[in-house]
Amino acid sequence: YQGQYLDRETGLHYNLHRYYDPDVGRFMVTDPIGLAGGLNLYAYAPNPLGWIDPLGLKCGQPEWTNHGYKHFPPKNKSWKDIIKSTKSGPAKYSPDIDIKTLEYDVFNTGTPVTNDKPWKVKDMGKVIGASEGKESQWVRVELSGGTIHGHPISLDEFRRLTTP
Repeated sequence: YQGQYLDRETGLHYNLHRYYDPDVGRFMVTDPIGLAGGLNLYAYAPNPLGWIDPLGLKCGQPEWTNHGYKHFPPKNKSWKDIIKSTKSGPAKYSPDIDIKTLEYDVFNTGTPVTNDKPWKVKDMGKVIGASEGKESQWVRVELSGGTIHGHPISLDEFRRLTTP
């Protein structure tokens, strides 16, 4: 990766503040910025192919997509029917949710997942939608190609994505 210097004597790569071991895929010491880089303080980057800024000029928020309205609640169905539809269909947000605002909140303040994907999850503390035929208060937001989108997830999926 850019900015690394190979230390031929040790076989490690020097990155200004710490050494990286390419055989193990980890840094030798913790991240100097702390948890701002994610929960794994020894990791390189969750997705060095997708999270790029070659010129160091990118700032601000990623784009947002409604993902073809896949997770929006249909206007002609009751909440009970929407919940039921998620048993065999896609997760849905509840009708009172400002989806774009919620997904930006999860992207900015959520917990990075432990499967090395550029996703974040968050327990919203109240019902925000439905997944797997049940009401849900958990959300997953994915970053792909500089664009975010998300959907409600089950408690089981939330636990799976936050357990090391």
